[in-house]
Amino acid sequence: MLGVRGHGKSTVARQLVRDRRRLLVYDTRREHEALPLSFPDFERYVDAVAADGFSRPFRVAMTDIGFEEDFCAIAWTVGERLTAQRGHDARGTEFTVFLDEADQVAQPGRETPIFKRLASQGRHNGIELIACARRPVELSRLLTANADDLVLCRTQEPDDLRYLRSIIGTDAADAVGELPRFECVRWSQEGWGRYRISVRGDLTPLGEGGGVTASRDSDFSLTASDESENVDATT
Repeated sequence: MLGVRGHGKSTVARQLVRDRRRLLVYDTRREHEALPLSFPDFERYVDAVAADGFSRPFRVAMTDIGFEEDFCAIAWTVGERLTAQRGHDARGTEFTVFLDEADQVAQPGRETPIFKRLASQGRHNGIELIACARRPVELSRLLTANADDLVLCRTQEPDDLRYLRSIIGTDAADAVGELPRFECVRWSQEGWGRYRISVRGDLTPLGEGGGVTASRDSDFSLTASDESENVDATT
């Protein structure tokens, strides 16, 4: 999820992860519905959950800046353990990793090896990866390159729009630059469309008068099942 502050991306993000039973969040601003912990307590909490065989749901956030590589390593290890527990031939999502302010975790050209593994191979370990940031040009290309869907709120920086045109095309990028508050563009390889963001964070397709471009977007749900294998990069 991408876009400037105050236009709805965090609202969409909260709705997207609201029903996830297994959730690790990088949340230095404590904005999301997960137990906020400093890194030492976060690490101990995850170790305790693992020792219990991941038998119960967990929704926990790391709130400290400076432990981004450690967070990614823990997320990867949890995915490995859950996949091994279920069987390596298992399909679908074991748990969700949500990176808020994802540009703090990995900037273009400065990605750590463990982040690269999480972004490019996480889905094979049953990890659903969701990322949220303000500026596309400050977000690791690994996230946008591996994303099945992008949810884009308004951005008007020329560099950001130029970057988006290279990924989603001119028409969709131009639409992003003109969005009012609480509207977004959702893009996938199969097309794109404009949506209205509700107070709860649900997306409602705009009718023809709202400028929807032909796409599969009318079938999109922000409460995807646990079997989803999508990687979402939205800010």
